[in-house]
Amino acid sequence: MAVPTSFVLLAALVLVGLIGWFDYVTSWEVDATLLYALPIVLVAWKADRRLGFAFALLCTVTWWVAQLGSHPYQTRWGFALALVSVGSYFAVLAIAVAR
Repeated sequence: MAVPTSFVLLAALVLVGLIGWFDYVTSWEVDATLLYALPIVLVAWKADRRLGFAFALLCTVTWWVAQLGSHPYQTRWGFALALVSVGSYFAVLAIAVAR
């Protein structure tokens, strides 16, 4: 039996919210970056690549918001590079799973 795409998207949105909350609460000392892979993989695998990219972007923004107040980077440049790195990881993950 195939799982409806709407259910997959709803489950992935809930996961992003929970992971983002966990990431925010635990601060930078507990790195939750790998946890964001779960909703991206779920969507890219069960839906399609475009939605996988959308969730990669959503997870990148969620990671950014969760880290804003407590990141360990001393400069904005360092934080921006970390954001690009995380976003690139998420995008490559979406591509790999969709293939």
